Amino acid sequence: TPPFMANGFADPEQQASTNNNNQTSETSNLLPDTSSEIHKLEVEENDAPHPYKLFVLRCLYFLSGVSGSSWGRFSTIYYNSLGFSAFQIGIIEGTMPLVIAVVQPLWGVVADRW
Repeated sequence: TPPFMANGFADPEQQASTNNNNQTSETSNLLPDTSSEIHKLEVEENDAPHPYKLFVLRCLYFLSGVSGSSWGRFSTIYYNSLGFSAFQIGIIEGTMPLVIAVVQPLWGVVADRW
């Protein structure tokens, strides 16, 4: 029997100290060595994005959101004015979320790999 169960009952204090001693010796071998040069991240000043490029990207992201939200509201009216049936409009409007649901994870894999 373990020493913390000498009388048949578990002594929580002895069990905790025994577990802590065992865990530190076992887990110290499992943790990566953070003192090595591989794990140190050094960011140089040249790695920061240029403020103008950030501004342009923010503007493009904003305009993308505005155009998507405005087109999404009026596209059904536009398609209706062209003479499409409700079924055709539903197919057109339902295709984009389906394509996004399929393609977006694939782009994530591509972005992670390259």
